[in-house]
Amino acid sequence: LAQAKKLFEAAVALGAGGNVYNTCYRYADLCIAFDWLFDALTAEERLRAAGVIFEFTTLWEKRYRQPDWANQMYQMKGANLLAGIALRGAGIDDYRAQRLVTESAQLLREHFVPAQAMMLKGNGGMIDGTGYWFRTAYSFILLLDAWRSYSGQDLFAKSGIAALPDWVLRVAQPHNGQFINWHDNS
Repeated sequence: LAQAKKLFEAAVALGAGGNVYNTCYRYADLCIAFDWLFDALTAEERLRAAGVIFEFTTLWEKRYRQPDWANQMYQMKGANLLAGIALRGAGIDDYRAQRLVTESAQLLREHFVPAQAMMLKGNGGMIDGTGYWFRTAYSFILLLDAWRSYSGQDLFAKSGIAALPDWVLRVAQPHNGQFINWHDNS
């Protein structure tokens, strides 16, 4: 627990700045750690961490509205769901946390799930190459699982994500040791 808190405090100390493509993972990790460590944190530690989480939220609210299939939406805007879940009921800014949950759940149900289901059905149709889409997949699966754990609503079947292993095998071609090279792959 002491080591987890030490790592958490180091992440909080970094703040919300930095490279936009790397900070999205730190944002998601910070939200998850806040939720896991909540009972072990002092009121001051909670307040400081929540401040950084809300800074991230503000960044993504101002900066991003990409197409529904773009990896940035899942990593950055999608992570607001994690923030809302972690901060809801924390007594810091419950109204804003609830708004994050409501808006992010709507984004997940009405945009992310249908977009991925469309792209994963049949023989694919993925807009990005594997490098970007694997970033999407990681974030998308995390959001689906977080929503299921939080709300009890299981969106995995509707999402088309069950087709992911088939898509990976088509791209990776393990039978001949090759990898399909297109778009963002080299």
